[in-house]
Amino acid sequence: MTLPHRRIYVITTASLPWRTGTAVNPLLRALYLTRYVHPTSRVTLVVPWLTNEEDRRKLYGGSNCFETADAQEEWVRHYAAESCGCEAESDVMDVLWYPAVYKSNFGSIFPTVDICTLIPAAEADVAVLEEPEHLNWLKVHSNLSSEDYWTSRFKHVVGVVHTNYEHYAKQAGFAVAAPAIGVVSTLVIRAYCHRVIKLSGVLPSFAPGKEVVCNVHGVRSEFLEIPAPTSKSASAKSPSSNDSDENSIYFIGKLVWAKGFDIMLNVQEKFRKDTGDYFPIDIYGGGPDEIAIGRAFHGRPQLIKGKTVGVEDEQHKHLQALPEANTESEAETNGKYDPKFDYSRSSSVFLNPLSLREQSLELSQKPSNDSDTSSDHIETVVKENDNSRNPLSILCDFRDRSVDTSISTSKAVYNIADKTIQAGLAMTFSFHNNEDNSMTFDPPQSRYELRRHPVPATFKGVKDHALLTSTKIFLNPSLSEVLCTTTAEALAMNKFVIIPHHASNEFFFQFPNALVYTSVADCVAKLQYAIANDPPTLPPNLKKLLSWEAATERFITSSIVARGEERIRMEKGEMKTDQRIAWIHSKTKFWGGGDHQVKRGRRDESDKKGEEKKGEDSYHDDDDDDDDMPPRGCSL
Repeated sequence: MTLPHRRIYVITTASLPWRTGTAVNPLLRALYLTRYVHPTSRVTLVVPWLTNEEDRRKLYGGSNCFETADAQEEWVRHYAAESCGCEAESDVMDVLWYPAVYKSNFGSIFPTVDICTLIPAAEADVAVLEEPEHLNWLKVHSNLSSEDYWTSRFKHVVGVVHTNYEHYAKQAGFAVAAPAIGVVSTLVIRAYCHRVIKLSGVLPSFAPGKEVVCNVHGVRSEFLEIPAPTSKSASAKSPSSNDSDENSIYFIGKLVWAKGFDIMLNVQEKFRKDTGDYFPIDIYGGGPDEIAIGRAFHGRPQLIKGKTVGVEDEQHKHLQALPEANTESEAETNGKYDPKFDYSRSSSVFLNPLSLREQSLELSQKPSNDSDTSSDHIETVVKENDNSRNPLSILCDFRDRSVDTSISTSKAVYNIADKTIQAGLAMTFSFHNNEDNSMTFDPPQSRYELRRHPVPATFKGVKDHALLTSTKIFLNPSLSEVLCTTTAEALAMNKFVIIPHHASNEFFFQFPNALVYTSVADCVAKLQYAIANDPPTLPPNLKKLLSWEAATERFITSSIVARGEERIRMEKGEMKTDQRIAWIHSKTKFWGGGDHQVKRGRRDESDKKGEEKKGEDSYHDDDDDDDDMPPRGCSL
């Protein structure tokens, strides 16, 4: 790729301002390739233009609903100059737009034309297919020959695999379709690429003999310039502190369950078990599962806000007619054990061999000093004499207490039933604070919604990661990533990064501020260590590994196919098999492209005229230039 007069096309499936990995990383790759290639070479970024205005509004937002591809291109170039620090490269780089549509059921963008037809045959030199399986799943009808496809039209095709779509299909509940997606992805990647670069070892094998595992992504230069956060600069010094605008622990990314939020909730429960409280966390981002995840952290809302369902309600007025307990012991004990009550008095009555009548007569016939046998005197004597036990008083006391107990039991049963009904309704309906207290059927979307204690998580929406300078701990429990860009960005900002021991994270194991855990308990231990300590500052050699300069060097090296590798694959018949797969797939047709105009990007007119005047020196007109180019699919 560093040879002169190369024509390199970086083709991807998304474009800014949709902030997704397949929009940002290909743009940066094109910019840095523009910086690294020979001055006589040109790099073109090929991105989708959503022909439907509603699609643009949905993905880019109302403020970025561009009327033309030129307007969107100006936005992209401005972003490249300001946010990526590539002002010179953004002016030199070409941009080519292809018409596309957004399929909401896939959550992805698909081309509506055969992209090969948009690139002149004379310029079809090197193609970098970002997500080659995504670009080729749905074959679009074209006027090209059935034998004219990526690997036959271009001299060298490099496929960079970003996403494990088979895993995502299983996570989304399409377990039956997932194997088919995996098979089709393997076939098109093998058929249309000379070299396959997998970002991490978590991806399955697509094309044995022509695939390598290498992280060819980097982070923007602004991340490498941010100083390391400390306990003083971090907004929360302890897990229970929640006084500031930002917490020391955070997550940033797409809000879908596949990002490991169930694991994060399990970590919260273990942390509370060990320390007595949850740790506060800020969550940045948006996504289709945002509401469900928020309810899983905070629990379901109260049944009826501002209203208490109880005996004062109109439909329960009959319970108000029940007599209230007015004895001192009931008021004091509320149905619990009363140490002031003489329980021995009742036991002595029932242990006495005399009948209740005989005991009463005996007590009434007991002589007194003034021979007063009135009932008032007998009651006074009973109260003063501990050995005296009046069975009638005891029975009356039992009667009163039985009535009081029955009332209390009725109230308790009612309260239990009422709370049970409220809990059942709260688990299946959402109540609205309006005049008629209407409700809608809203069953729990996860078991975590039924929690009794809310987790102190703050959902702060979408935000640029580079602005989170005061936080110091990035918790990313995701197991669905191929290579997480936000993890690399947090490492570049000298933050603690707490990640699972997983194949997708192997590149990050070499960094001292990467705290790798193997279990939930280990994750809690790493969190406690990170809270109590400051992250180390990365040395220059490790910081360079995270830069796009180093990533571009790794990409150029990894894209090379040695002549020996090509010869071995030819001897095994693998190249012929790949050509057969490509031919069969080129015969298929999923939809027609339609008559869409394609907008080529800004290019200096004097540059174009100069190239036209080059004559024999021009790469486009000099067939002999092919002698200086390596054979198709061979060493660059």
